[in-house]
Amino acid sequence: MEQLHIVGGQQLRGQVRISGAKNAVLKLMAASLLVENECIIRNVPLIQDVLTMIEVLRSLGVELSWEEEAVLRIKPKKDLDYVAPDELV
Repeated sequence: MEQLHIVGGQQLRGQVRISGAKNAVLKLMAASLLVENECIIRNVPLIQDVLTMIEVLRSLGVELSWEEEAVLRIKPKKDLDYVAPDELV
């Protein structure tokens, strides 16, 4: 394992917020279609790929809501469409 050795007069302090992984979130969003209950995904990065996936899921009939603190709520319906618009995929 690599180590980083810092030599200096001040101790390092602070916080860093890490956003969620895009590739993991996109897969979780797709997997949410396989369940009947609402899915809540936290720490979702606000990036174009996620916004596009939201539009794809909405076009299929999924209810989605975006909340503060990067929380995405996904409510799939029983009768979803299965053809997404070409301009989104």
